[in-house]
Amino acid sequence: MYTLLILGIVDRPQYSYIAAYDMDNNRYIIVRYDSGKYILNIFDIIGCNLLDRGHFFEIRDKPVFMQQMEGLDLAVYLKDIARPIGDFMSPNNVERLSMIMVDRIEDIIEDSAYHGILFTGDGATYQIKVADDRWLQDWAGRKGLFSRGKDYIIDYMNSDDRRTYLVIYRAHLNRRPYIISTHIV
Repeated sequence: MYTLLILGIVDRPQYSYIAAYDMDNNRYIIVRYDSGKYILNIFDIIGCNLLDRGHFFEIRDKPVFMQQMEGLDLAVYLKDIARPIGDFMSPNNVERLSMIMVDRIEDIIEDSAYHGILFTGDGATYQIKVADDRWLQDWAGRKGLFSRGKDYIIDYMNSDDRRTYLVIYRAHLNRRPYIISTHIV
């Protein structure tokens, strides 16, 4: 049985995918599951049996909810498991999924159908496309924090008492990654 921390959920019509941190093996994995069968939430810790399908895993049996990670435990744990973006972006890296800690958000780019985040991390600047459906829905709807505008949310993400983490994925090793989950803790 694997112990997973759910870091992102990507809903699709037939199957959904979760970006998870395999707490037992200290690695990031993509897991496909039937969203009609199980209700999973961001930062849930679950136990489940997985079947290795090569580029992703599949849940074999009903996952067991163990706990919801939150508060100080979450902030400390995310900082501990975050990886350097330079390592992930290296041409020699074969990982498809990682979570990085952002040093500073420089801009949120919105150009018709494109949304991206321009940020610095590990001494370099990156612009990565956002495919985080939940974040984009908030952004498009201008609800909550987003109703105050782009400058406000950038300041919020950059505040000294918060850390911004991006879960990034690339389906193909030679392609640019995209953001599948955004966390501000």
